[in-house]
Amino acid sequence: MAIQTIYCVIFSCCAALLFPFGILAEARPCPVEWVQQAIDATNIYRVEHGSAPLELHSGLTQAAANRAHTLTQRGELSHEGWLNSVADFREPGTSFAENIAYGYSSGLKTSRMWYGSVPHKANMLEPKFTSTGIGCFLDHTGIPWWAQLFKN
Repeated sequence: MAIQTIYCVIFSCCAALLFPFGILAEARPCPVEWVQQAIDATNIYRVEHGSAPLELHSGLTQAAANRAHTLTQRGELSHEGWLNSVADFREPGTSFAENIAYGYSSGLKTSRMWYGSVPHKANMLEPKFTSTGIGCFLDHTGIPWWAQLFKN
C-alpha cells in the first residue's frame, strides 16, 4: 500500500513538472462569436455573388463541430473521412461539401482564406446548397481548427 502511494505521488509530481501548461489538455470550442462571424461572412459573400443565404442547420452545426474536434485531435488537416460526419443526413439526391482550415483566429479570417481558394470558394457560392453548419475547436496550444459543411 505504501509503495502504491509513493508511485502515485511520484507520478503526480512528474506530470505536474512535465506538463505544467496543460499540454495534454483537451480541445475546447472556439469562441461562439468566431463561428457566427464565419456564418455571417459566408452569407454576405453568397449574396454579393448572387446566391441565396444559407440556413444554419443544427444537425450540420453539430456534425461540423464534431468534425473540427476530430481534426484537432488528429492534428492533421485532411478531408479523409469527412463523409462520415454527414452520414445521418444522407438522402437520395442530397449533395454535401466540406471546407476545413487550420490556424485562423476568427471566423472572418477563416472565411477570407476560403474565398481565396478556388475549391473552397466554389463550395461557399454553390447555389444548390441551402444549409450549412460550422464548427471550430482550439487544440491544446490554442490553434483553431475549422470545419464548414454544406448541404442542399
